[in-house]
Amino acid sequence: MKTLLTLKQISCEAFPLSTLRKLAGDINSDFPAFKVGRKWVIYENDYIEWLDKQKEENLSSPLKESQPQTALIGGDVLYE
Repeated sequence: MKTLLTLKQISCEAFPLSTLRKLAGDINSDFPAFKVGRKWVIYENDYIEWLDKQKEENLSSPLKESQPQTALIGGDVLYE
């Protein structure tokens, strides 16, 4: 039997409820949530697979050393 979770149940510091709702409502997102009545829900297995995919994408595209790191405060470059 598949376990169905609400977005509130899976929200955490890394993925606040507001972010999950934006992902769920974005037609271009691959987030596998769907609506049941007025609530967004997601199957637990689908959520775990989506998290794994996010990890793989982040690990497979590391920041290249040739890309300069800059910090902007008030439009001023602090370091490069």
